[in-house]
Amino acid sequence: MPPIDWDVDVRADTLGPGVEPSFTFVRDAIRYEAYAGALRGPSGTYTARAGNSIDRALLLAHLLERKHVATQFAIGTLTPADGERLWQRIFETSVVWPAHGQPAAPASGGPTLHQRIRERAERDYQTVRTALGTRLTPVTQPTRDQVVVEMNPHVWVQAQVDGRWVDLDPSFPDATPGKGFAAMERTASELPADLYQRVGRASESEAARAAFQLASNK
Repeated sequence: MPPIDWDVDVRADTLGPGVEPSFTFVRDAIRYEAYAGALRGPSGTYTARAGNSIDRALLLAHLLERKHVATQFAIGTLTPADGERLWQRIFETSVVWPAHGQPAAPASGGPTLHQRIRERAERDYQTVRTALGTRLTPVTQPTRDQVVVEMNPHVWVQAQVDGRWVDLDPSFPDATPGKGFAAMERTASELPADLYQRVGRASESEAARAAFQLASNK
């Protein structure tokens, strides 16, 4: 596997100067996923090619810092309408970015390798679903509403361009530098600690209760 496929700094060095190449890359090549808090960081988000608004903001800030562009984080709340619109992005396919330059337009004359793999996976998935029939337990959690709630707080990057802070929110396909979506509530030079996921030590009573629930489910 070439380093550019997993090393975020190698990828950053192939992107052009200024804010737009890095912004476009995150907008188009990094798929949106909904979960609470920062989990993957710049490197993990790049490797997974997916992240929530916080992790995507961390990745974008990292790419811009490699270009010596000053950044800060903006934190706010999406409207319900934009939350629903962002929900739809969860199911979109990200753009496959080449080692250098912009993605080329799809070639005519037949499906690409990515399309063939996706079509085969969808066909095999439907075969498995059909074979399982009613034995497949439906997934009811989390609900759509619970996922939409996890989209807030919404985080994006502001970059210093010509002495002013410019919004860089790559959440939607029509996003452009300077276009904001959420109502901003605060800014921070570093991502606040309360927006990171944390692994804590459970108390003995919590551990016992979890073990009992696990045993009961079996």
